[in-house]
Amino acid sequence: MLKLTGLHISYGKISAVKGIDLEVAPGEIVTLIGSNGAGKTSILKSISGIIPAVSGSILFEGREIKNMKAYEVTALGIIHVPEGRGIFPNLTAMENLEMGGYLKKNAFVRDKIDEVFQLFPRLKERRKQRAGTFSGGEQQMLAIGRGLVADPRMMLLDEPSLGLAPIIVQNIFNIIRQLNEEKKITILLVEQNANLALRVSRRGYILETGSMVKDGLSSSLMNDDGVRKAYLGG
Repeated sequence: MLKLTGLHISYGKISAVKGIDLEVAPGEIVTLIGSNGAGKTSILKSISGIIPAVSGSILFEGREIKNMKAYEVTALGIIHVPEGRGIFPNLTAMENLEMGGYLKKNAFVRDKIDEVFQLFPRLKERRKQRAGTFSGGEQQMLAIGRGLVADPRMMLLDEPSLGLAPIIVQNIFNIIRQLNEEKKITILLVEQNANLALRVSRRGYILETGSMVKDGLSSSLMNDDGVRKAYLGG
């Protein structure tokens, strides 16, 4: 479904991503793990058209999308839920959700918002409240919900557990699994909590200072001594 080949990303003279290869098959959850500054967020931003790649290829279902505009990538069904949630704090929850469907017809958007409310009842309760007053967990639900209104075929999730209490994190990861299994959404997940990320995903990639150093089935990576010492607490 998604294939990156020899992808290079730079910020001026600083090379952030150095020729990485990565694949995500339809229906998979694939996780990308690495320390802060490894290049994980840059990869997601390049896929979604937020920042340009210097060289290499980004294929989505065989189509080259490298350096497409962000709205063009969105129209293909690739939806990016960014690190930090990226909600509109001065808009209500309902208005935030409606923004997710800006490329869709009104009747379709209403139906998708109803689906989001079934998934996140708390958002329905607070649909008229400004999003900036929400807790961190509620804001993350809203960010994911807004992405779902766009009817994604693939979601790029960047640090969905960031800053959340453990019980909320577990709920968010349960939702991620549900989106994959029930909604059939393919997911590329960037996550600092490597234990949870590997448990929920089928395969994983390990990124260090912009280079891919290891990949494989998540179950194998969890039993890898090097991965355990570096990312799983021993």
